[in-house]
Amino acid sequence: MRRLLLVFMTLVAFSAGAETSWIPVAAHLTGFGGSVWRSDVAIHNGCGQSAEIEITLHHSGGTSSQSLTVAAGASVLLEDVVADLVSGNISGSLEIVSDQVLTIRSRTFNQADTGTFGQSLDAVVEDDGIDFARSAIVGQLLENQTFRSNIGVINMGGIDAEVEIELFDRFGASVGTFELDVPAGRVIQDGRPFSARFGRNDIEGGFARVMVLRGTDVFAYGSVVDNDTGDPTTVVMDKGTVQPLSEVSRRAAEIALAARTTAEGSALWVLEDLEVGSTIRENAYADRAQKIEIPNSGGPWHLVVVDPEPNQRYGHPMQWMLIDGSSEQVHGTVTVGYPPLVEPASRPTGSFFTEVARGTVEDHPVRTLIGDGGPADADHSHKQPFKSRPINMKSAAPLRSPISIGMVMDGGGDGDEAMAENDADPIGKWLEGEDFEVERYSQYKGNRHKYFETPTKVRNAIKATGTRLSNLGPPSGGECDNYFLYIGGHGTTTKGVPNDGVDIYSVDAPGFEFTLDYDYLLESFSSFPSHVKVTIFVDACYSGQLIGKTQKIKRLCSKLCALTLITAADATSTTAASNSLIDSSTEDFLEGAKKDHDGDGNVGDIKDRYEEMSNQKVVGITMSYHCPECKTWCTLDGDEETESACAGSSDEYIAVVTDIIDLGGHDPFDGDPLDSPIGFNFECPEMTAEGSGDFVDVAGSTTLMGESECAFSAVGRGTVAGFPNIAVLMEGVVDSNTDTMTGQYSFGVEGGLPGGHAITYVFEAATAR
Repeated sequence: MRRLLLVFMTLVAFSAGAETSWIPVAAHLTGFGGSVWRSDVAIHNGCGQSAEIEITLHHSGGTSSQSLTVAAGASVLLEDVVADLVSGNISGSLEIVSDQVLTIRSRTFNQADTGTFGQSLDAVVEDDGIDFARSAIVGQLLENQTFRSNIGVINMGGIDAEVEIELFDRFGASVGTFELDVPAGRVIQDGRPFSARFGRNDIEGGFARVMVLRGTDVFAYGSVVDNDTGDPTTVVMDKGTVQPLSEVSRRAAEIALAARTTAEGSALWVLEDLEVGSTIRENAYADRAQKIEIPNSGGPWHLVVVDPEPNQRYGHPMQWMLIDGSSEQVHGTVTVGYPPLVEPASRPTGSFFTEVARGTVEDHPVRTLIGDGGPADADHSHKQPFKSRPINMKSAAPLRSPISIGMVMDGGGDGDEAMAENDADPIGKWLEGEDFEVERYSQYKGNRHKYFETPTKVRNAIKATGTRLSNLGPPSGGECDNYFLYIGGHGTTTKGVPNDGVDIYSVDAPGFEFTLDYDYLLESFSSFPSHVKVTIFVDACYSGQLIGKTQKIKRLCSKLCALTLITAADATSTTAASNSLIDSSTEDFLEGAKKDHDGDGNVGDIKDRYEEMSNQKVVGITMSYHCPECKTWCTLDGDEETESACAGSSDEYIAVVTDIIDLGGHDPFDGDPLDSPIGFNFECPEMTAEGSGDFVDVAGSTTLMGESECAFSAVGRGTVAGFPNIAVLMEGVVDSNTDTMTGQYSFGVEGGLPGGHAITYVFEAATAR
């Protein structure tokens, strides 16, 4: 077996991308008491190659920029930098973007007759700032006859920010509170707030608490100036430390994420141990605020806020989920437009939220907040109304079990032969026997059921059910509701080409009324929420065209809890009708009631019935489609258990390398990343693989290839032969019947290794058992 030696003799610096730093404030202006303010900036390039730099001043009139190059190992001093960028009496923040890592410092000084008196202010980066619900302290503030204090806030984020600043004297007594709006990229400096806003000129050792109400990457500082000399001192904020998530917050987030599909990029907030009997309402106008009432018993109660647009405080939809910590059930869910305001049962509403812990759960950022979100009498006149949808009073959904709803329709036909009706009626009775609420529609003349006059009315009936299920919210415990649609009818051709849909006949006159187009049918499910499993069974000639609508099917698969499609024919073949010499596909389907074709112990479930229909097929072939593989088809398929080779498997595999693909031609060596056992965990539709030594752990997704074969593709990043952040890729197929695996493991798939070539290990593996 050929091995590989990774001995890298050359150290190369790789840039992960542009480096952005900020000088919070730079000035060329006249200030209080005749002071004359100027700013110098020093830049040192300690890297081994020249740095290309762009400097942008963000000021009240817009932006002004210039570019420069700093040689490797060199420094540059930009004197009175603002005057080089723009003319006039101006101050603002400096954004410095470079292709190398730089050391940047600034000095802003009062240019007095007797010399200069200045303050140093080092560059900051986004990670130095604070985000929504975080606070920081700016201390050592003075406001008296000798000194004055200004407070500045820079917004390094991409959206406009809003901050609350509360001032305190040295004893911790509140002097007053005010808010500042800080546009993206700008700095706002509030001059002498102790005196100008609250009339206090006796402050020694005061401090300010800066809280972010909206926005990201906010940095605050204080400037304490000697009134006699104009000598300034910079005091930067202290944001303290944030603890890791408690087990309570982590578990509450896990329950919330399991209960509903959450958009990528969403953030979660957790309020732990809410007082029983309290009320949580939208922090907006009281006459249109939605509410959740915390029960007087049970608990402990936790509120999880799922925010698809983190850091935007007002006017966008988010979900609140009330969770019972004892039963771990979601007690209620409500869609709102504003963050919560807690009205405790035993005391007045208190202060704004403060972040005390943070972490990540299933790739979503999660924060634990304390506080009530108040005060309750806050002025909301500046808030933009929530325009995404009308806000109406709405109570939280109660604890509930999953419900099952069926819609059974036949397409009718000419004459007295009720062929499709004879199929639809027993399907309806079967569903009712399985505790489905069944709506029955028939297009036959004189039938006792409701009927449709247009395709729009079919679509509206389906969408109405979706809206109903949305309004109910998800079932407790993360389960899914079920919707079963059966259509039995005719599929016809035009000039020998199958029509793309089911023909629906008129109740009042001979001939068909309209064609229910398959694209139109799938679009009808756009209103269905993510907590519903949808099953569609079409018994009609050429009905396999439904499964050919791949784009619409993929969209539904990404949204619904699960989707199952069953057709009695493929896209080009016919199928038998009832009352003929051979059974219809629906009759064959119903005859599977006493069969256990899939061997899962659930006799007569939906899979058994489909297999029976397929086995008895005489004319054409049946078709089915299901996503995702790890979910049961619907409640008619038994309990949610392991459904495929991609689900519920965890084991160690011993790999044997069968080939090494190395276009870089490195020398052989004695070890490889697959030397030690690799732990694989498959939980459809996800998987992970963890190893030791030189193995870089990976995570990815699975695809079911057959009853026993599961394909996987996973990626990761790690250090390879001393080179950091190297991308790795692992792909393969595992066979659950033989407990074997084949695949390949590559590192350097995005470059980063000498020569830029990836190195691939082709392997076979078997379980360590």
